[in-house]
Amino acid sequence: MSNPLQRIDVKTIALFCLIADNHSMSKTAELMHMTPSAVSKRIHELESITQLTLFQRLPGKMALTREGEALLREAGYLVGSLDRLWGTVQRLRQRQRHQVRLLANTSSIIQFLSRDISTFLHQHPDVGIMLTETDSDDVRRALVENRADIGIYFAAAAAVGLEGGAYNADRLVLLVAETHPLASQQRVWFASALDYSFVTFNLNSAIYKCIAAQAQLAGRDLNVTMRSNDFSAISQMVRSGIGVGILPAQTLDQVGLRQQGIRAIALRDEWAERVLYVSISQEAQALPAARMLYSYLLK
Repeated sequence: MSNPLQRIDVKTIALFCLIADNHSMSKTAELMHMTPSAVSKRIHELESITQLTLFQRLPGKMALTREGEALLREAGYLVGSLDRLWGTVQRLRQRQRHQVRLLANTSSIIQFLSRDISTFLHQHPDVGIMLTETDSDDVRRALVENRADIGIYFAAAAAVGLEGGAYNADRLVLLVAETHPLASQQRVWFASALDYSFVTFNLNSAIYKCIAAQAQLAGRDLNVTMRSNDFSAISQMVRSGIGVGILPAQTLDQVGLRQQGIRAIALRDEWAERVLYVSISQEAQALPAARMLYSYLLK
């Protein structure tokens, strides 16, 4: 059996909610740029279809009946859903005007993205990119939740359920003070660094999670003396002899970390070479600007 409420349009529900809010048929008509008789006709139709008396017609005032109050709660949910739907439409329209939300981890921004975005924007000057820096786990969550259009993150493989592929790769190196016992080595195994204190990133960073996991696999504890999410700060603390650090090799030149008093030593471990992945959210696949940037980053 068909639902008789399907004969009621959204505007009638909105009028019902407005009258309930301001207690006036004439004021509602003015707000909606309608005649009072047109508003009254719609409310009568609503009462006829529902077979309920929704308002008490009092002198100078419209008051909800008990049935009207019950219907208002449900109607409010419907109007709220439509408001949220309209908000989504507006966001999609705005983003169709060539706005792309890009989330990326710190390493990718410092090592690769600044150059790639510059080249892309030179080729596509009408596209705007809103870049947000966050950790790799949050990038993946944001893509699944459609809080980002494109994301770049470290992982063993592209995020499940998302279109994605390899974007770039980097290699981690061990950073030590030039007076450190390991400073004379050209290449070392990560396990040999576990005899010393570490200056490393905060708990949610990809590098910390990686080296903590490798230390656990080696049956060793990772002795962390200090933490920071700033590459330069970690470099300075290593130089001061506070501990050893693990950083991507390319960041040493790009953020000016090669300096006197510090040695960068290659790690022999295979896991030291990391792959960056780029993925596009399901919602963003319909956005031309997002598709263009995604395709460019996959090259």
